[in-house]
Amino acid sequence: MSKLKTTLESLGISGEIVAFDSAVRTAEEAKDQLGITREQIIKSILLILENERPILCVLRGSRSVDFKKIRELFGVKNVRMAKPEEVLKFTGYEVGAVPPFVPDLETIIDSECLSLEQAYAGGGSKMALLKTKPKDVLKVAKEETFSREPK
Repeated sequence: MSKLKTTLESLGISGEIVAFDSAVRTAEEAKDQLGITREQIIKSILLILENERPILCVLRGSRSVDFKKIRELFGVKNVRMAKPEEVLKFTGYEVGAVPPFVPDLETIIDSECLSLEQAYAGGGSKMALLKTKPKDVLKVAKEETFSREPK
């Protein structure tokens, strides 16, 4: 969590790291732990483009990545979810703990997130979440529309 605190300070972002006694790895687990809706959660998903280029996608907990839109956005034919070891390699965090602030990683935030005043995101550890303002993610990300309602 200290790595995330350092990152937030270097970006001039205020956020509250909320620690838990048990692991919180998914939007569903976060929702249950906090007693909130999935709409109040933003998740960070690492995708790997066909040229092994990693892209961090930040979207609402209630939405899914639209892979067709991602392929169109980046002009590629293939895109896939990162494997757990790739998530750790490229973000420095384990799956389920990735915050939306990874300065050296190309990041996009779904425009759906920006209507939220505050949201909970990966907190740098499976035992924590970060309470933050989605608009602050724009300090490290480009705004795009790339999610869809899950089927």
